[in-house]
Amino acid sequence: MDHASLYRVVDSAGQPSPWEQTVMIESVSRELQRYKDHFEEMVQERVLEIADTLWGTVSSLVHLAETQDEAARGHLRRLSDSCRVVASVLTFSSVYSEQLNYEFIYQLQQACLLHDIGKVGIPDTILLKPGKLTREEFDEMKKHTTIGAETLRQAYPRFQNNGILKMAIDIARSHHERWDAKGYPDGLKGDDIPLSAQIVAICDVYDALRSVRPYKPAFTHLESMLEIRRECGTHFNPAVCDAFSHCEEEIRHIYDINSK
Repeated sequence: MDHASLYRVVDSAGQPSPWEQTVMIESVSRELQRYKDHFEEMVQERVLEIADTLWGTVSSLVHLAETQDEAARGHLRRLSDSCRVVASVLTFSSVYSEQLNYEFIYQLQQACLLHDIGKVGIPDTILLKPGKLTREEFDEMKKHTTIGAETLRQAYPRFQNNGILKMAIDIARSHHERWDAKGYPDGLKGDDIPLSAQIVAICDVYDALRSVRPYKPAFTHLESMLEIRRECGTHFNPAVCDAFSHCEEEIRHIYDINSK
């Protein structure tokens, strides 16, 4: 019986019978549930649209800041693409395959853009120093990890459902940790280091090796890979090292086309 027929029966009968009341209640309940389900879908879609727009704006600002530093130009695009490639190869690892899916890789590509956001709190005299840092200056530089994580964490209560922001906090704090626990700021060891930060770490180091710095010339791809392999099991997770080595030609290509 459709809704119109139901209402005609009720009108002609005057007072609805208990059976008619039950039918009406069930019908209205179904309609309300359908509306609720549809409304939740619309809200979720709108939230995702707003989150994507917001993150697009943040990414644009980060890229804009990058253009002010000639040495860093192209770094974020290279880092994002390299992280995507390494994470994709890691999906074939039985150890991490359950953790790595499309959503993780997408979030990693976005979240890694903020890995060094804490450097806004480091004096330019240290950031732009044309030479090797002193021990005291390096200790100050290391604070960019905690500054970045804390800055992002302040926004987290308003965006608790944003997986990109949560991952960005992990990466900002932990991308200088080492597999052997000799990194900073927390001295995390092994898989206590978030996987996202482990992937960013190896891609970031490769990019730094390939790039000119005030204290060193740019390494070739082969020289950089030798250094990466030398650090497997100490600085880097052996499984992540293997994945990086497996896709090294694609990593080389990403660096070359985004460095012109």
